[in-house]
Amino acid sequence: MFSFSFLSNNQFTFNLLIPIYFLFFVDGNCRTPIAGQAKIVNGKIEFRGIISKPDGSDMIRVSRSGSVADAEKIGHDAGAEIKTIAGPKFKEYGDAVIAQQQAAAAEKAKAASA
Repeated sequence: MFSFSFLSNNQFTFNLLIPIYFLFFVDGNCRTPIAGQAKIVNGKIEFRGIISKPDGSDMIRVSRSGSVADAEKIGHDAGAEIKTIAGPKFKEYGDAVIAQQQAAAAEKAKAASA
């Protein structure tokens, strides 16, 4: 498990790094429509994560809350839940982005040749 222990214990750090840990665990990349948001409310972390196909269909949302001391676990567990819910369909989210990009490129090429 990757550790953020080298970073300071402040709200900005957790707001930024919990979503990054979530994305890291889910293997989010430029082709996977995925997002995470963390904030500290009343001394507790509130995290929300989502994965969706590019057209907004087939969304999976997760949320977690807990103590600041559990920041890594919150990001990890939210990512694990996304992967569990998506199951073997997880790859379809990234594939949908590729298909959308290919269709846009084909349309652009068609318009350029007209």
